Amino acid sequence: MGSFLAISDGFLMRHRPSPSDEQNHRSDDLFRARLDQIIRSDHPLVRLADAMPWEGIVEQVADLLPPTPEGAGRASLPVRMMVGLLYLKYAYNLSDDQVLER
Repeated sequence: MGSFLAISDGFLMRHRPSPSDEQNHRSDDLFRARLDQIIRSDHPLVRLADAMPWEGIVEQVADLLPPTPEGAGRASLPVRMMVGLLYLKYAYNLSDDQVLER
């Protein structure tokens, strides 16, 4: 058994991809794709990202929300995302479903 492990370790060391190989394949990997490759730059939430004073908004809104008890189920969504979606909903007069489809 010991010799098998030594052989398999040697094989893995010789056939391990180099860091440059990994970087070349990263753009093809769905789970390692950069955000700017996935999201359209003209999406309303992307445009809104630079236009709003998010730190102040998140601080004020987060203080109004009750704390989520540990182990209370599904994790809450980020305050910034929820405020952004609510803003778009009212700015464009959209229903909940319509704002999520955009």
